Amino acid sequence: MEQAPLNNEVADSDEVGTAYWINTEDKVRVRVAVWNDERAINGTILFFTGRAEFIEKYGRTLPSFLEQGFAACLIDWRGQGLSDRTASDVRLGHVNHFSEYQSDVAAMIQAVRLLNLPRPWYLFGHSMGANIGLRSLIDGIPVVASAFTAPMWNIVVPSFLQHLAKPLSRLAVIAGQGEMYTKSQKGKSYALHRSFEDNSITTDREMYEYFIRQAESFPKAHIGAPSMRWLHEGLAECDRLSNMPSPDVPCSAFVGIDDVTVGRKEIENRMSRWRNGSLTIVKDAKHDLLCETPHISQTVINDICTFFRHYS
Repeated sequence: MEQAPLNNEVADSDEVGTAYWINTEDKVRVRVAVWNDERAINGTILFFTGRAEFIEKYGRTLPSFLEQGFAACLIDWRGQGLSDRTASDVRLGHVNHFSEYQSDVAAMIQAVRLLNLPRPWYLFGHSMGANIGLRSLIDGIPVVASAFTAPMWNIVVPSFLQHLAKPLSRLAVIAGQGEMYTKSQKGKSYALHRSFEDNSITTDREMYEYFIRQAESFPKAHIGAPSMRWLHEGLAECDRLSNMPSPDVPCSAFVGIDDVTVGRKEIENRMSRWRNGSLTIVKDAKHDLLCETPHISQTVINDICTFFRHYS
């Protein structure tokens, strides 16, 4: 594997990791990064990041996992971060088929094996990463336990579009407009498009200002709104997953009570029928629980680490 750049200044982290370029089976180059030292006595957490995220975004939250005895491997999905973009507009959040993300997962697992990262392995997924993660669990990814924050098992759209999102996104794809933006934000990073007062990610102002600094100083890692194709594929994958039984892997899920990005009803339905599964509704929290106020984020991280240690 060829070494890839990792921007610790953007991450605002003193933790020393190593990034690599890896190639998927369908010849897409994606970036992974690894943190592994003598502290990693409990195994390795595979971090499945959310839509529009990138590895350095976890710079402030990753140390809390490392300090609790875990190695970590993070990924930039195709179409975002520093990985290959799949649309002609490099700022567009786009994928042709959600199944392609599983090729990224397979390459990530191959890298983790080649690097001989400590076992057991655990899966953490945030938002879109939890959607990809659920599919990976169903397909048999070799982890002993999983944890999800704000799992994207349904996509919330404005109420006036609730019954139109599926047919409109499908028609856009059929009409050859799959690479059209879904939002007026277009190619602008969310943190540069929305004020803190109007954001749906976090109630923590300092963390939101951290997002803004990252967007301004590391623009090549950022993308804007998703494409109509991404929306069509994402909604279809949520429907497919909703008809599948929960996998036989222990799972701890968390969602903020004020999360307006993902559907809480679908999360509650899934977790109510997940054997060895639990759901925590987090008070006074929005979408990104690891980037909430320090008390909230640290409590969620501690709960995830405690849960994983049961299977170490």
